[in-house]
Amino acid sequence: MKINSKFFLLIMVMLLSFSLAVSCDKEKNNGISEETNSEAENSDRMIMVNGKLYRDTGYVDSCVECGTADGEILTSVSETETPKKDKESNFGEGYPYQLLYESHVIVNINRKWIIFQDVTISEAGIPDTVANFLAEVSEASDNSLLVNVNYLPKNFRWIFDNQRENMIKPISINIENLAILENGNEISPEELIGKTVKVWFDGAIKTENPEMSSPTELGEVYKVEIFKKD
Repeated sequence: MKINSKFFLLIMVMLLSFSLAVSCDKEKNNGISEETNSEAENSDRMIMVNGKLYRDTGYVDSCVECGTADGEILTSVSETETPKKDKESNFGEGYPYQLLYESHVIVNINRKWIIFQDVTISEAGIPDTVANFLAEVSEASDNSLLVNVNYLPKNFRWIFDNQRENMIKPISINIENLAILENGNEISPEELIGKTVKVWFDGAIKTENPEMSSPTELGEVYKVEIFKKD
């Protein structure tokens, strides 16, 4: 059967128009979805206290001396919004907080005091209240270090049951996602053997019974750097 050329052309035009419409709609929907996901992924936990806005640093305060809260988060906005009034957050209500310094607030989230920093401060250094110690590296592999503690600040002795440095068992440190630098250049773990390093972590011990486990494993390790005396 012979197909009319005009009819065939009309069919082709209709199919092409439909295809373009579907493609445009798909691109439009994908664009909205990606923008929404990106916004959610980039959202930071924030809290407003005494007219100041503070942002979550991701660090745990392991030096809380008093459990009495200075206040509590009373209202909340969505996670993609910025708090605009006192005692408001973008991650929920009912969390107690303490004023650490004028520049920092700590918030009790899941039984951990999380450090929030004034958003106007650009400095990204680790606060003094984050657990840390000095240790000598005795063994090293691609993903871990075995260290012996040689200095532990008094404020963090409770983490190791108030033991003296020479009584603390060797500690295994996961360095899989950490870059350790010397003079601005990344060095291999093996080059750290015999050196003293400073370790910052969340104050947690992974093993339920440290006395029965050797070596001791830490919770989240924030940073490891070569220690040099001034």
